[in-house]
Amino acid sequence: MKRSIPSIIFCLFTLLFVFGCQSSEPKKTPPPPSTETNSSNDYFSTLQSLIASDEPFVTLTDFEINNLPRDVSSDQFQAKTAIQIGSLLFAFIDQIDTEVKWTGILISTDNGGTWKKFFTSEGQDVESFFAADGILYVDIMPDLNDYRGPITRYESTDGGKKWTQIAEMTL
Repeated sequence: MKRSIPSIIFCLFTLLFVFGCQSSEPKKTPPPPSTETNSSNDYFSTLQSLIASDEPFVTLTDFEINNLPRDVSSDQFQAKTAIQIGSLLFAFIDQIDTEVKWTGILISTDNGGTWKKFFTSEGQDVESFFAADGILYVDIMPDLNDYRGPITRYESTDGGKKWTQIAEMTL
């Protein structure tokens, strides 16, 4: 199978990242991320096909978000931006204080009319969300007030149904 140079560079970077990022401090392992799943969520296959076809991730600025889930405050919506991938919208929801019950990524399948939980990061902030070589990645880090904590990378090969931790790097 012939690979492009950016693909090879990404693979090498990932290997260096995985094997080169060791910390002498005790590791605090976050709970595994979860995705809200039920039979009405048909966006997994849509997202998987969009990623497989290299659909671009487009950042939308000054984006209004409405109809949030009950345990998400509008103050948690990060920088009023959303990421659009084909017909799907994603919004990062950050931890803003100790009273926050949920952080992670929301998904909208109806142009922002309604939002559902897509990726839960259990009190940690989503740093980045991207795809490469048909795989979806999310990097999370502790609350932004604690810059010493590790950045943890998760991957999903099934459009976000299941996530696996693949790397951890201490800043």
